[in-house]
Amino acid sequence: KWDGNMTLSSNKILNFTEEGVDVYDAQGTWTGTQNNYLGTTDIAYSPNIISNSIFTFDYKNFECGFQSNYVSKQYIDNTSDNSRAINAYFVNNLSLQYSLKMKQMKSIDFRVLVNNLFNEQYETNGYTWYSYYQGGQRVNDLRYFPQAGTNFLASVTLKF
Repeated sequence: KWDGNMTLSSNKILNFTEEGVDVYDAQGTWTGTQNNYLGTTDIAYSPNIISNSIFTFDYKNFECGFQSNYVSKQYIDNTSDNSRAINAYFVNNLSLQYSLKMKQMKSIDFRVLVNNLFNEQYETNGYTWYSYYQGGQRVNDLRYFPQAGTNFLASVTLKF
């Protein structure tokens, strides 16, 4: 069985002005603030593409699932500045389940999940701690939330 979904969207701000960006001279002395008219920009945390695919194989009491998730590039603020963005990522997960039928209960289900199967290095969120100009150059102090590498989860479920 193959299940999937996809979202395609374009979320924009019209006539956006970034306001009150601090400006420092080359020696680090604050000289004021600057507004930047940027026109039409992307709304923060709004990727244009989100897609998921799940292949599932069932045989008797065994089930195997392969899940793929893709999220396109997204910006961490409303400026659409590539230096303040979360890169696109593509992550795959594998699930294996076996259901053992019992006389005393409905079943005992054994399940193993392998998340981030190919050990992709990616972030799903981030923010700009502080962004300013110093000596005419834009400085971005960014923070990201990296996700776990390959990880495992096992479970046993008793069904009565």
